[in-house]
Formats: sequence, structure tokens, C-alpha cells
Amino acid sequence: MESLLKKYRLKITPGRLAILEYLTKHRQPVSADTISKKLHQSYDLATIYRSLEIFAAKKIIFFEVINNVKNYYFAPKPHHHIICRRCQKTKCLPCSHDHLAVAEFSQISHQLLLSGVCHQCLKSV
Repeated sequence: MESLLKKYRLKITPGRLAILEYLTKHRQPVSADTISKKLHQSYDLATIYRSLEIFAAKKIIFFEVINNVKNYYFAPKPHHHIICRRCQKTKCLPCSHDHLAVAEFSQISHQLLLSGVCHQCLKSV
């Protein structure tokens, strides 16, 4: 993780390392609040938010808004997710909109969040 921070010329701090390590191990979109709880509130929530926003701006991590909350994830490039409405199981889906072009617009971004019911939950009904 240190080399990743160095690559983007970011200061190496224990908090930033802990956040990146958590995100790389879990590979699921998670909120800043969840990260804070999982790190046993070792770091101030404002510090976690600030670090996440810096990482997202540098495209080290990405985010999706799920239930009106930003959820962050570590990946080589942005992709989409489908979330089970019952158990919250999450699955990654590739994104084919890498070079989306719209006349008279630049710096285009998009978000797509799908929801459904996973097979495991359907079996348990």
C-alpha cells in the first residue's frame, strides 16, 4: 500500500494505510462509517472521509451511492454492482461505458446500481 500512496504522491500515514488495506481485503462497497467501525474507531471519522475523498479524486478507489450513502471500493477501474434486496449480498458487474461521449459535454461520469433477489434468498422463501 505504501508504494500506491507514493505513486500518487500522497503522505503515508497509518490511517491511510489501514483504510486502503481494509478496502483491498474486502472488495465490497462500504461506507466511511462502516470502515470506521471495522477499524475499531481508531481514526477520526472526518479523517476517514477526507482520506476516502482524496483516494477517489486520484482514482485509487471508486464509489457508488447506495441508499443515499457513498460506498467506496477498491478496483482497477470503476464497475457496477448488483445488491440483493434481502441479504445485501453484492456482486460486481463490468462497465462498458469507458469512453462515453455526448455532444457538448465533457468530464462525463455515471453511476448504475442494480438490485434484485439472489438465488440463496429465493430458495429460503
